[in-house]
Amino acid sequence: MQAYLKQVNAALLAATGGAFGKLLQHNHPLLLKAARQCGGSSSSGGGGSSGSSSVSALTPVVTKALSGGDFANYAVVVAGVVVAVVGGSSGRAVDAFEAQRSAFGAFVRLFQADSGRWLLDALHSLSTDLRICAERADVAIAAAAAGNGDVNERNKWECLEAAARELNKVFQSTVTDRAAASVSKKWGALDVTNSLFRVYFRLNNLRLCKNPIRAIESDGLKSFKEKYPLSQLVTYNFFKGRLSMFDNDFESAASELLFAFENCSSKYKKNKKLILLYLVPVQLRLGRFPPKALLEKYDLSDKYSKIAAAIRLGKLDDFTAALAAHHEFFLRNGVYLILEQLRTLVYRNLFRAVHTVVGGTKLQLSFLQISLSWLGSDIDLDEIECLVANLIYKGYIKGYLSHSHRTLVLSKNTPFPRIGQ
Repeated sequence: MQAYLKQVNAALLAATGGAFGKLLQHNHPLLLKAARQCGGSSSSGGGGSSGSSSVSALTPVVTKALSGGDFANYAVVVAGVVVAVVGGSSGRAVDAFEAQRSAFGAFVRLFQADSGRWLLDALHSLSTDLRICAERADVAIAAAAAGNGDVNERNKWECLEAAARELNKVFQSTVTDRAAASVSKKWGALDVTNSLFRVYFRLNNLRLCKNPIRAIESDGLKSFKEKYPLSQLVTYNFFKGRLSMFDNDFESAASELLFAFENCSSKYKKNKKLILLYLVPVQLRLGRFPPKALLEKYDLSDKYSKIAAAIRLGKLDDFTAALAAHHEFFLRNGVYLILEQLRTLVYRNLFRAVHTVVGGTKLQLSFLQISLSWLGSDIDLDEIECLVANLIYKGYIKGYLSHSHRTLVLSKNTPFPRIGQ
């Protein structure tokens, strides 16, 4: 315990934000060792006490160890982190969250009062572990309730929502800081935004993402945005791209997700695969087909190769089968609905293939009905007329319908424009 506190004290005395931030990370070796020692000592408050009371009990011990400066307020932060690790390692997830929340609240007050940006690394560490502790606490509470047969109306993500409120407080402190750019807390705004994104996506409350986006894209942060660390920009564009996808703004989604994919380090293959998981459906929606080698490299060939081939060739039966084969996977990752929308492109390419065979500018709907029947889709002419009308409305076909003659009259010039034009 003393070895850990000695390192914390040295970092505070030298005001080395990087070292202080690392010491607050739950996986830091010295912190883990201090937590084990604290957990074995009932006198330090690490026994069976709740998170908040344990922090109060440990704070005087930490305060005594932090000497050489006015670090009494930092003692609450350090004590809270130690108790949070104790709670997490002993299976008391709710206590861990309460302790981490106490630490974060005390830190926010210090952060708001301090001038300069040296505490941004500590903010990152505390924000990350606050979110993780909140998720684990909510899972533990839900599991305990289910085990006791308690089916109440409690909010499923109560702790995570509390974490979001804490993060919002510090976010406001970053975006409203008026210090000079070199020492501004605005350098921490994007990192907190990314933490909020993770929370809001977990809560499935995506509309709340709009507020931090407006702040980041505002004139006040424009000069900072281009200079944020690339890793933070990758994360920001990943989440923003997914939001654009859900808003059916596919051009923006493609640009943002492509930025994230191209700038994500190749050593993080898992992250690049995750980005590609969303980028591929967006690109398909714009008529851009992924290279087979790319899908194979990131183990997504089994998920997307057959879908892409079915779209390209207009094979409705293959598309339906490929979508059904990985239905649960697509649904779990939030891309099923956008993939289902691609069915429209399958119809478009199928009808183009029929036109290529039949020729001319007048295409009887009965020909389309026959082609669909061959592919296992028996629908009447009224439904086919609706399908064609929708394709014309979306710009996938240039022409008009003659209802009385049950005929599609196609434009002489590019009756099937390129997708995305």
